[in-house]
Amino acid sequence: MSAGVVLYVSGGIPKTSDHAATFSWSPDELDVVRRHLAPLKPTILSPALRGDDLRDPYATFGRDVLQIKISDAVLVDARSKRGIGVGSEMLLAKTLGIPVVSITPPDSHYRRKDLTFLGQQLDEWMHPFVAALSDFVAADINEAAAWLLRSLKDRRARIKGPELIDEAIDHYLRTQLRQDGAMLAFLQSHPKLVKSEIAKAGRQAA
Repeated sequence: MSAGVVLYVSGGIPKTSDHAATFSWSPDELDVVRRHLAPLKPTILSPALRGDDLRDPYATFGRDVLQIKISDAVLVDARSKRGIGVGSEMLLAKTLGIPVVSITPPDSHYRRKDLTFLGQQLDEWMHPFVAALSDFVAADINEAAAWLLRSLKDRRARIKGPELIDEAIDHYLRTQLRQDGAMLAFLQSHPKLVKSEIAKAGRQAA
């Protein structure tokens, strides 16, 4: 900890000059994070600040995943609609056991009230990948930075790791499979495609 913490900031990156205003992190916002984390001597890594050759997509990918792998935490801008890279970065962080905090305000793209979705009326809804892959969901930059300070100072804090994948599957099997007719029928008719305990759970739910 004395050497300082490394924070990766994930979010939208402008692809053209017309998109410049949509970049996630303003200098003022990053200064807010730095002030909150000042006791931990933070270094901020960003996929938008780079000098590598973007004509090499494999190297571009390698740089981004390297930054995540060497980070102590990941801060995600989920205040508006994002692309495939952000969700992938969140999942990578979880497979590595790295804390993830997402900024997802109420009544925003990934967090809504009174939503009709796939024929179901939902009083409160948050995108499942944001909810599952975040260790904490904040409403704004200050709340996110405060959580980062607490969690990075306390290494005993509960941080999700790769086990969350199997835990989520188990939760689904225990709580939802019985009423999910199409998936239940598939698991029952393809037992070799799933682990024995999943097939067993499917038979028990019938």
